Amino acid sequence: MSLWYEIEISSKFDIIEEATAAFYDLEIFELTIEDPLILKELSKDKKSWDYVDENMLNCENEKFIIKACVSNILIDKIIDDLENLLKIYLADRFKESFINIRYYEIDPDEYKDEWKKFFKPFYICENVMVCPSWEECTLKPNDKLIDIDPSGAFGTGNHETTSMCARFIKKYINPNDDVLDIGTGSGILSIVAKNLGANRVLAFDTDTNACEIARENISKNGFSNSISVINSTLKTNEKFDLVVANIIADVIMLIADDVKSNLKNNAIFITSGIITERREEVINKLMSFGYKVIDELSENGWTCICFRL
Repeated sequence: MSLWYEIEISSKFDIIEEATAAFYDLEIFELTIEDPLILKELSKDKKSWDYVDENMLNCENEKFIIKACVSNILIDKIIDDLENLLKIYLADRFKESFINIRYYEIDPDEYKDEWKKFFKPFYICENVMVCPSWEECTLKPNDKLIDIDPSGAFGTGNHETTSMCARFIKKYINPNDDVLDIGTGSGILSIVAKNLGANRVLAFDTDTNACEIARENISKNGFSNSISVINSTLKTNEKFDLVVANIIADVIMLIADDVKSNLKNNAIFITSGIITERREEVINKLMSFGYKVIDELSENGWTCICFRL
């Protein structure tokens, strides 16, 4: 039986933005946020809300709390990664924020079906629909279907960082292109690339569990013979027509110089997972390596940038 955990990050200071970004960097997108400032405002004007839980209003909690439920993961590694990301995002504020990160096992029978009502079929890009196994999907002519179920730790494609990548893959891929997917997570972008005509895809991820999940999703969609998943940092001498890295700004800037050796002539390098505040920093760093910006999208505080040498 799968183990389910609830992870909770709390602080007496407002760290909601930083904690949310840390969860998102680990492709954990379904969050519960408790903001005491909002509750205080709510208590002053309950008429403006459709429903008010009086127990919440009577709660004397003064902490900012961000929670997520996850399954099938190396929980200790996730906790370590969250702490390290918070140290990056909060910098000098980390120690003085008195952050508490904890987790505990929860009853999977209470949770396992509850989240399903929030995951419905959707188009990750034009003509490519993502559909969970328990839903009936009606496709339009020329639509492609991706069969994928959420794993608590890795994304299904409905987050902006992933959907923007998918749209750029759709825009720039050519039939029989070779594709490199750095930080594949659930494997969703590798599967998108194959559905849009890629010849073969090489996918890397340093997380062992992510690679297992990616291989399951790839097999479920019938691409085991044309998508290879490697549990490692980026190590290949091969060249590709399109490279996609949906990770975080720091890692993109760290690997960008090495990625140049993996680009064919006129290849596209799609980068995402970049908070918009760091857009210029990423662009300046990659331009120093000889890249040029050819396209970009921004949505809800996230930016996806396409580069070419």
